Amino acid sequence: GQGFIVQAKNAGTVANFFTNAMRDEAPSSTQFFKVKQQAQKDRVWLNLTGPNDVFSQVLVAYIEDANLGLDKYDGKYINDSGIALTTSIAGDEYTIQGRPAFDATDVVALNFKTSVAGTYTIAIDHVDGLFSKGQDIYLVDKTTGTTTNLNEGAYTFTAAVGVDNTRFTLTYQKTLKVDAPLFNENSVLVSRNNGTLNVKSTAVAINNVKVFDVQGRLVA
Repeated sequence: GQGFIVQAKNAGTVANFFTNAMRDEAPSSTQFFKVKQQAQKDRVWLNLTGPNDVFSQVLVAYIEDANLGLDKYDGKYINDSGIALTTSIAGDEYTIQGRPAFDATDVVALNFKTSVAGTYTIAIDHVDGLFSKGQDIYLVDKTTGTTTNLNEGAYTFTAAVGVDNTRFTLTYQKTLKVDAPLFNENSVLVSRNNGTLNVKSTAVAINNVKVFDVQGRLVA
């Protein structure tokens, strides 16, 4: 009861699928088909939802025999909607991307486009493999500087009409944010002792000191 779309590698290809000759209608059979050892699969499905119940789903799958190029695990985006969340392989968009065995340092760029401005949400639909055992999944929004652990909840954002293929990335380790030290009058202490001017910085190293009088003239 399912249908599917095939994109042939060569023009004019005839696709032969299933025929009744493949059936085995014998009432009994002693033939045993051994189950092949399956490759390790660690997968995460992400949903994009937005105004007017729009929906898009992307799958990132880590599989031992997959690679970062185009392979049998990848599913191409057929551009059937003005709103989509996808990944890229060799400059083309994919809704399913197979990647090599999982590495927590991996970073996956996500493509986003919309034909309707508004509020959107990215959330986990479901996971399997090591992701079902608590592996962190972070969504990084470079526009807002926000990092969200999708295991703890969905991420909601606003977007204008257009294509933005640099805004979002998927990571598995949280990037530590280092704030620049605040340099102001509260972080610098000035004192005088026996004709000597002492200047102490508690926030950053001092490269040089210039002294001005109350009229703004450089004294030393």
